[in-house]
Amino acid sequence: MAGAKDAVTLLGPISIVVVSFITVIGLIFGTPSSDPPTNGLSGDCVSANPGADDGQGPMNGIHPVAATALRRVGITGGMITQGLGHYGKSSGTHGHIPGSPYGAAADIKVGGMSEATIKQTVHNLRMQGFVTWYREPGWDGPGTGNAHIHAAFAGLPPPNNDGRNIAAGQIQTFLNSESRRRNGLADGSGRNPSNFPLDTFPTTEELASVRSVYQGGSGCVGTQTGTSSLESRELPVSSGKSCTEMSLSSGAFGPVTAEQNEYYITMRWNYAIWYEHPSERDSFGKPKTKTRNVDNQAMAWHRHKKILVTNPKNGRQIVTSVEDSGPAIWTGRISGLSTKGIQALGFRHGDCGMVLNYVWADQNAALGPVR
Repeated sequence: MAGAKDAVTLLGPISIVVVSFITVIGLIFGTPSSDPPTNGLSGDCVSANPGADDGQGPMNGIHPVAATALRRVGITGGMITQGLGHYGKSSGTHGHIPGSPYGAAADIKVGGMSEATIKQTVHNLRMQGFVTWYREPGWDGPGTGNAHIHAAFAGLPPPNNDGRNIAAGQIQTFLNSESRRRNGLADGSGRNPSNFPLDTFPTTEELASVRSVYQGGSGCVGTQTGTSSLESRELPVSSGKSCTEMSLSSGAFGPVTAEQNEYYITMRWNYAIWYEHPSERDSFGKPKTKTRNVDNQAMAWHRHKKILVTNPKNGRQIVTSVEDSGPAIWTGRISGLSTKGIQALGFRHGDCGMVLNYVWADQNAALGPVR
């Protein structure tokens, strides 16, 4: 032990000299740039308000609002290899927004980033409302550039977000063309289709976030998966038509709180057999929906349970509370939702017939839109 201590003592002055030398070199030449913050695992998000302006102005000719969103995920001007129309060959995607001194697209260098950081950066940008692709060298054309992330902002304020936006075509491609979501190029798979080393195909939550920002909503639209079985109990169905229900103060399971009223769901739950009476009619003159063989214990179990509802067309999700039963069988619908719930999924009050997906939610999740 004494020998080890003596060795450390002898190395002490040398270590100080080495550290001091490295410190001086760092002061003269600067330290290597680090990866931008990754903000945790996929699904986390920096800000649900990507349309905010931090007041720091444009970045490399990029619109101030888009520049703010870039800074929010750790992208600095020094990381942008191409902003507003730096090269004539890219003027189609990096040019001015007509009537504006700014552009909306940026190429971001990835040199020094790990693959995990590249993927996380792509994810973070998409959650902020950027249509974003990772591209390998040469994928933009023969002999073009280095590997980079191409990002175009979908959330510019009017009038910069209309069809004149130079990036509008890219936004539509990202949202509507599954074959071109991989990198945004016409062939959908890069210049070398057999060699795609880094898969950044957009997730459901990323597409939903970009679409939400493009439509003037918030970013950070998350997703949950839910479960088809909860404590060995199944939902009546996993998919089917819904409609707007009236406001509730009390439902089939008792009193309803204001929060539960905002985001509640009805179904013909699996605590009874549901049938149409052959002669009785309801207030609409239709066969009355009734129950038999009611399991009171199962009925009590359903009270205030949480259901995850997904609109498969736009990826939006809400967590709802079981507060009532229905609708009538003759409607052809298998669920009813509160007005606020319907609107959060992208529909209007009174809309009916939309097909939604249903699973049990995390029972600790907050009611309302999933973020």
